[in-house]
Amino acid sequence: MRTPPARDTIAAVATPPGRGGVGIVRISGPGAAEIARALLGLLPQPRLATFATFKNAASEPIDLHGEY
Repeated sequence: MRTPPARDTIAAVATPPGRGGVGIVRISGPGAAEIARALLGLLPQPRLATFATFKNAASEPIDLHGEY
């Protein structure tokens, strides 16, 4: 049996709970590109890990811990 095409856009944390140096969020579905551009200011290449800074509604970085 074939799985019907996905119509929903989903986001999920892909790192285990606890303390870590990097948090991974996976976004998938038809609205993924729009969400990525809004949060990151760029569209990462599909299936390639990309280091990026999440931004708030004012395009300011949310977390500066990873920047020097």
